[in-house]
Amino acid sequence: MAVTPFSGPIVPPWSPSGAGYAWSIFAHAPESCDEEVAYSEALLCTANELAKVADAIAPIRWNGVDGTSPFTGFPPGPWSIPVQSNKDRFILRDLAIYLLANLALTDMKVPTNGGTNPETCSAVYARALTDSSFATDPVKAPWLFGVAPTGTTQYFPPMEPTRRVVNTTNLTDLARSRLEFNTQILRGASRLLEELIRKSVEADMAGAEQRRARATDPERGSAVAWAQQEAANGSYNSLGHALRVLSGRWELARNPNAGAFFDNKFHTVDPACGGVAAGKLLSPDSPNAYGPDLNARVKDRGITTASQKAAMEIVTNAGLIVPKGHVAANLGGARTALKKQLIGLAAQSNGITPGDPAFEQTGMGKSLTYVLDTVSDADLTFALERGFDQYNLLTAAGHVRQRHDRGRAEARRVCRSGTRHRRSHCSERWDPATGSRRRHYFTRRRDSGISAVRRVPELCGPSLRSRLRSRRSRRAGTPSITPAI
Repeated sequence: MAVTPFSGPIVPPWSPSGAGYAWSIFAHAPESCDEEVAYSEALLCTANELAKVADAIAPIRWNGVDGTSPFTGFPPGPWSIPVQSNKDRFILRDLAIYLLANLALTDMKVPTNGGTNPETCSAVYARALTDSSFATDPVKAPWLFGVAPTGTTQYFPPMEPTRRVVNTTNLTDLARSRLEFNTQILRGASRLLEELIRKSVEADMAGAEQRRARATDPERGSAVAWAQQEAANGSYNSLGHALRVLSGRWELARNPNAGAFFDNKFHTVDPACGGVAAGKLLSPDSPNAYGPDLNARVKDRGITTASQKAAMEIVTNAGLIVPKGHVAANLGGARTALKKQLIGLAAQSNGITPGDPAFEQTGMGKSLTYVLDTVSDADLTFALERGFDQYNLLTAAGHVRQRHDRGRAEARRVCRSGTRHRRSHCSERWDPATGSRRRHYFTRRRDSGISAVRRVPELCGPSLRSRLRSRRSRRAGTPSITPAI
């Protein structure tokens, strides 16, 4: 087999080259394990240079570029690279991370000389430490070193001419040196990746807070920070881009247009794992990618005034959860429910039956009414909506779970009289028309084998299960807080 020199990078990458398609920034896929390790080193060096340009605070001069134009359309060297803008720094770091993803993919690639053998080069180098046939077999030697038996290896140590010849004497040293070389490449790539991710995420978070602060409207500022608005330029300086970098969404899929005749199609297509593209984890186009609590995180607003803080404390202590749509449609009803909840909890904590008119109209009950009356509609709306958002953040539900999900039978009463058996039970169901729970009483009467069912709906008060739970809590000496939903 003829010795083929390692291929250098091509510009632009991923364009057709000869009978096939380019492999990353190279003209073709690696044909031997030695070429694969050389590709990995070149990818690591390229990623490292991109990272240096991204971090530079002064112009960088590349003196190694040829004095003539190295590629069509490129100026002759040396090159002077100016300090990059904030957006370009993100692009450079993304490119560096992408090249490290190419490195990992290349390390898993079986070279073309390996045929259908599934082993990676690391495994084959390890086998060559004890299997002398890799120095004498006319198929195994090119697979590993890219040269025939008795040929001279390229590039990698040992560098003495006599020790670079593929034979049984040198085989162990040749395989060991490549394993050590590849280990250093992978270790360096791991360290560089950690540095790139840390710097990129920190820059995204700082930029997101700056953009949030510059927004005139807090809700708009939060949407910008979460990449829900003004993300047309790649959502840099946002939590959306930080999530992409931090979660490692740099998957590569085979190019479907490379042609069936060429088996080494390079992976250039985003496979959109889970049906979501890598850059759209927080995109409004993919509402289910993050989870149902994303909207609550975006809409969440911080407490800015003392009156908002007081209203939030009242709602939190009451344990009241009201969906946002119901707050806007019936704030008066929400205020009444909040008042009833607060007075009921206060009565319960003092050993008084909730709903006692005397407690509501005097003493602590009357004081709670005065306190709630001082809360403005705007502050109450803020507190109720923020409480609902916090509920979604804690449960990741995106909605309030209604009681009817727990089962139909909430209470049962059995009466016996001779041969007649009378059994009643009630169940609660959410009525979207009224925005409240509605209790249905089912009465079954058995008399001489005849069964009749009567259903009487009425607005629900506290369920029997809730009352029993409260009663058990009072016996135990601890109050029970049941959110009014």
